[in-house]
Amino acid sequence: MTPIVLALVLTVSQAVPPPTAPPPTAPPQTAPPAVQELPPVQPPPAPAQPVQPASVPAPALTPADIAARRDHIGVFEGVLAKAVVIGAERASREVRTVNPGVVIMTMGQARARGFMLDGYGVFFDVDIPGLQPSVEMTMAQMQRERDLAKRLEPQQSNAMPRTANSLAESVVVADDPDTQYTAAVITSIIDAMLEYSRPMNVQPGEWLSVALRASEASTVPGEIRDSQTLVLRIKGSDLGDYFAGRITRDEVRKKVEHREF
Repeated sequence: MTPIVLALVLTVSQAVPPPTAPPPTAPPQTAPPAVQELPPVQPPPAPAQPVQPASVPAPALTPADIAARRDHIGVFEGVLAKAVVIGAERASREVRTVNPGVVIMTMGQARARGFMLDGYGVFFDVDIPGLQPSVEMTMAQMQRERDLAKRLEPQQSNAMPRTANSLAESVVVADDPDTQYTAAVITSIIDAMLEYSRPMNVQPGEWLSVALRASEASTVPGEIRDSQTLVLRIKGSDLGDYFAGRITRDEVRKKVEHREF
């Protein structure tokens, strides 16, 4: 029995084929690294535009505030009328330093009327009386014209012919009463606006305006007067800074606007 078993084992072992090795596999394909895209170049930001401060709206006044402001407007009317008188006195003193015999006298009294304008502030209209002609002023004017002619006589011989008006316009006469009177009144009015307007409580977004115009009174019958109106005005915020001591008197005077109509 033993030989038969061995033969069967050998026969089976010869029939089974030997194991074969698996075929080699190709290495995995790796994708090439992606090219990193650079971010787009942004243009430099435009410089920021300065923000304009919005105008401060005037707060609504209570009925009590309105009544108080009307009372103070009436007081300030008298202050402006008195300021014109002070300006005339100041001009008279300045003129007398040059022409002692000249006395400045006005034709009538100054008048001021004030109004409260909703959404704007306070507005005043002031009539400025003209100067009363006098013998002394007439003589002083004649003397100035003679002095002017003497100063211009050497120039006329070597220059082109010029009219009398153009010659007069080329020289500013410092002691002219009208010129000094106008300048003194304007200065006095501005002083009053800065020093006596506080009780009216002009708000930061409001204006205090004073219009100056020559009075309609005339000494010549039928004379047509062509006078200009000068408006002086200042913002309530500038007045508030001055009253609080944040700006000086010289600084606040520069903030007073001058407009002619």
